Amino acid sequence: EEDGLTVEECVRLGNNTFQVTQFKGVGDEARGGAQVKKIRSEMDIKVILGDKHKFQCVKILPNKDMEFSPTKSIGVVYHQEGEENGKRTYYMEKFQMPGKGKIEVRRDEDDKADVYFIPDGDETEQKLTGKVKTYEESRNTQESRLMRILGSKAFGNMTRLVGVIGDFVFGGLEAANTANTANTEG
Repeated sequence: EEDGLTVEECVRLGNNTFQVTQFKGVGDEARGGAQVKKIRSEMDIKVILGDKHKFQCVKILPNKDMEFSPTKSIGVVYHQEGEENGKRTYYMEKFQMPGKGKIEVRRDEDDKADVYFIPDGDETEQKLTGKVKTYEESRNTQESRLMRILGSKAFGNMTRLVGVIGDFVFGGLEAANTANTANTEG
């Protein structure tokens, strides 16, 4: 992991595509405190929901308020390596939220992404500074519900049962068809 690079420094290094990532802290809803539930961006970005070992990537459309589960930190992904599902690596700048509110990602005059926090009930905005982090899908332990079902022992047993029933039904149909064919020929 690289720490200490800002989005501005990353842009100087040639990165001009940014994505937003959300990291959900344990017990954020129960503890209250600093939480963000809404993000708006002037540019096409992605949001990664979850933490380093349990996350999913969601695309955020430009100029549209997007809501998600409360979180204490947000990250702007400035580079993605790889296209194959499960093998991508995300490089991002992670921001801690100073309170309850929303996030706005804006493009500045140099075409760089700036991240602003706007507290609930107040339009006073605060420009945030983050830390550079790296997330790898190969270390992601989160599975979709469908993948957990498909990989479960119960699903495996069910598919074997369906196969046995199919063999019985289609085997019976084949035997009946063979008998029917023999009766019409004889």
